[in-house]
Amino acid sequence: MASGGFLANVRDLPEYKKPPVVEVAIGVHFKPLNKFTTAYFGSFWSLHKKAYPKVEDQPPILELVQPELVTLPPLRRVWFQEPDGGYLIQLQSDLFILNWRKVSEDSAYVRFAEIKKRFYEAWASFKDFVKAENLGAIETTRYEVTYVNQIAEAPNSFPAALARYSHLITLRESNSDYFLPEPSAVSADIQFKIPDGRGTLRVVFKHGTRPNDGGDVMQVDLAATMGAKPDESDLDEWLEVAHTWIVQGFTDLTSREAQARWERIR
Repeated sequence: MASGGFLANVRDLPEYKKPPVVEVAIGVHFKPLNKFTTAYFGSFWSLHKKAYPKVEDQPPILELVQPELVTLPPLRRVWFQEPDGGYLIQLQSDLFILNWRKVSEDSAYVRFAEIKKRFYEAWASFKDFVKAENLGAIETTRYEVTYVNQIAEAPNSFPAALARYSHLITLRESNSDYFLPEPSAVSADIQFKIPDGRGTLRVVFKHGTRPNDGGDVMQVDLAATMGAKPDESDLDEWLEVAHTWIVQGFTDLTSREAQARWERIR
């Protein structure tokens, strides 16, 4: 894709029958709603209790702020989950996220258009709630789209096996010419600027072990972020930019061998 090619027709984007995506998140950060006290978490949940019956408290996600400006403890972050955990709303007084998660090996991959539709429905409901409860004006500050991919291999395969999946990071094999053995773990954080101030694409590699069978997992997170207009008038166009850069970026950094494994069809 050319550096100026922000948007691509969805029919032109790479597509896989069995992509390694296990989670997709669309999030909006906004200026803190100071009137959004703990009670309003329950009030908002009451509107979505049927669709998202499971509730779970989580530590808040904190933005970088000057310590002297923090005068009150941050409110918690609350998860509202579907019964099977597939869709999840994350809410705190300055952040709204909708996640789709692959909850089992048999779970069908949900396309971005459907996830975006669910996000807009939930986000509109939250904005209506804030307005109805007179909690203040929502002024958006940042957007984010994140794709989490998990690549599984037999125990002790990674990090050396990473070379079969991505040319972005190359690890040399151990032999008698080298003093050091093969590495036992790897992590990397690489960032790409999206031209014309459209934000940043961040690619993070994390090596871990699956608790259920001890298999090796290389997790590859691709996250696009951008500062937002306060009235979110640029949100819809930017979501398509983010989606394009994540999908094209993932394809650009993965090998043809890996793409064949994931059954690339376009």
